[in-house]
Amino acid sequence: MKLRFLDLNHYIHDSWGSFFIINKSILEEIEKCIYDQRNNICPNSKDIFKVFKYDLCNVKYIILGQDPYFQKGKASGQAFEISGFNNWNMLKNDSFGRIVKAAFYYKYQTDLQKKDLITKLQSACKPKLVFVKLLQNGVLLLNTALTCEQGKAGSHLKQWNKFTKNILKYINCCNNDATWFLWGKKAQNIFDEAFSNNAPEKIVRSAHPRYYNIFKKESGLKIILDKMKSPL
Repeated sequence: MKLRFLDLNHYIHDSWGSFFIINKSILEEIEKCIYDQRNNICPNSKDIFKVFKYDLCNVKYIILGQDPYFQKGKASGQAFEISGFNNWNMLKNDSFGRIVKAAFYYKYQTDLQKKDLITKLQSACKPKLVFVKLLQNGVLLLNTALTCEQGKAGSHLKQWNKFTKNILKYINCCNNDATWFLWGKKAQNIFDEAFSNNAPEKIVRSAHPRYYNIFKKESGLKIILDKMKSPL
C-alpha cells in the first residue's frame, strides 16, 4: 500500500496495511506536529517508514532502540543503521560501532582493539551487507520514535508515543512468538506502557549500546548471532 506523509508517498508492505489504516488519525496528528520541521528532520523524510517496507510475517526478532541519529544525513530509517556507511574504516564509537564491537566480543570473549576489529570486519562481510543479513534472519530494527529534529535527540518521542505503543501491540498480535530486545530505558519504558497486561514472553532487557560495558553482557546479541552463525 501507499502512505502519504509529509508531502511524500511511502511504500508500506501489505502485512502492515491494516495497522496504518486503523491508525491513520494518529499519523495525521504527528504530521501536523512536525510538518513545519519537515526539511530539518532525521531521517530524510523519504526514509521515515523504511522498516515497514518488509514483510511482518518474516519477523522473528525485534530490536527496539530510542530515536534516530540526530546528525544530518546519518539516520537511515532503521534503528542503529548508518546511512551511507560503506567502509569499515569509517567505524566510530557510536551506537552502531559499539554493537559491532559487542558482536565480536561474543565470539572472542574479549574486546578487540579497533585495528584488529576492522581487520576482522573486512574479512567478514561488506558493511552494506550487515543489515541485509539481519533482515534475512528476521530482525526488525525499530526506534521508539521514527523521527527527531536535526541536532535534537529525543525531540519527537512524545509525538510518536501513541503510534509506537500501538505498533508494538500490533507486532505482538501478528508475531506472538517473536523475541524482543529492549535496548535502553526509553525502549523498556514504552514497551512496559504498551504491555501493562499480556506482555510477550520472550524479552531481553539491556542497557543502551552507549553503556558498552553493560550492554555487551546483557544485550542478547548472542541469540541472533547464533542464528546467523557468524559475528556479523
